[in-house]
Amino acid sequence: MDRNQIVQPENIVCKKPTLMNDNNMHYCPGCSHGVVHKLIAEVIEEMGMEDKAVGVSPVGCAVFAYNYIDIDWQEAAHGRAPALATGIKRCWPDRLVFTYQGDGDLACIGTCETIHALNRGENIVIIFVNNAIYGMTGGQMAPTTLIGQKTSTCPYGRDPQLHGYPLKMADIAAGLEGTCYVTRQSVETVGAILKAKKALRKAFEASMAGKGSSLVEFVSTCNSGWKLTPAKANEWMKENMFPFYPKGDLKDTTNEIIISGFGGQGVLSMGKILAYSGLMEDKEVTWMPAYGPEQRGGTANVTVIVSDERISSPILSNYDIAVVLNQPSLEKFEPKIKPGGILIYDGFGIINKPTRKDITIYEINAMDKAAEMKNGKVFNMIVLGGLLKVAPVVSDKGVEKALKKTLPERHHDLIPLNMEALKEGAKIIEQI
Repeated sequence: MDRNQIVQPENIVCKKPTLMNDNNMHYCPGCSHGVVHKLIAEVIEEMGMEDKAVGVSPVGCAVFAYNYIDIDWQEAAHGRAPALATGIKRCWPDRLVFTYQGDGDLACIGTCETIHALNRGENIVIIFVNNAIYGMTGGQMAPTTLIGQKTSTCPYGRDPQLHGYPLKMADIAAGLEGTCYVTRQSVETVGAILKAKKALRKAFEASMAGKGSSLVEFVSTCNSGWKLTPAKANEWMKENMFPFYPKGDLKDTTNEIIISGFGGQGVLSMGKILAYSGLMEDKEVTWMPAYGPEQRGGTANVTVIVSDERISSPILSNYDIAVVLNQPSLEKFEPKIKPGGILIYDGFGIINKPTRKDITIYEINAMDKAAEMKNGKVFNMIVLGGLLKVAPVVSDKGVEKALKKTLPERHHDLIPLNMEALKEGAKIIEQI
């Protein structure tokens, strides 16, 4: 068997990311760092950013991260990784720049650098591994150590009257103006790992889109420092860490989207479904259509904004994402995509292909897939599926709820077909 493959009981073959080398990791058995490293390598590889990713690793357990992931790395002084990452990103705006820090490094020695980089809105990603302890230097109390938790420097347990209270860095980050995405994840189960990977992808994409700073916190184990077996450490984390550091997105800012094409291509309905999907997930949304007097064949576009926060105006001059379905739309809206943004287009009817180098471009060929499915009416749902694969603004469940809301009850039997088309669009983008 290939040593880079592990066959699971369900006959699922898991491949090691090509960016992960063959060096033996120095982490303790059961440590969360190795899994997080693998996710970072996978996401960078899937985004095609191998040659543009720059990691910054400071002092701590992950000081040797450069030994395991084959991208460019810079070492920083203790706690200073966000400052170094700021300099790299400002010198090379086209690079994917992230820091990889523990709780002692980020929340204690580097509190100043962390908070000010996030508040400035530097287009970097800060990856924060929180195991509530100084793991590398002997298990001392950290700013994130829980009340009552015993460490080598508070052997009777953390006492808030003596030691103060644990610091919730993600909650602080979510309240800063410069942050665009703040989330708290973990990697103790397969389901948690999959959610964590999506969170990393979202943070990296936000960075490249120039939306501001992102903080991805991983609530993690330190079975050596906690003096527990790996299995017991996972249980202790679930019982003690998760209640105080609850998982999930704390902040996810606005996605500004333009969808444009000919009348009859389902442009307006695609935007309407996207907007309703946001409503179904308790997000703030706007839906602003624009079209000519022609019923079919004329130009049509719709601006959709989906946000976790209140939206000041539905009118936009530049966009995070553009979906274009004909040549006039491409010529009009390609120049208006923000640097680092996303362009999705269907190749049918596009003569002159997009040319910008500072955005990510996907050709989805949804018309061909609609013909294969023998139903041209699902064309727009295939495109929408591709959009949501690239930028998961809303979930598939949200789309299904939106279809039930927007389609007349007599057409609810078409929902399974539309959901199938949504998945086909995601598959196309995944293959790209």
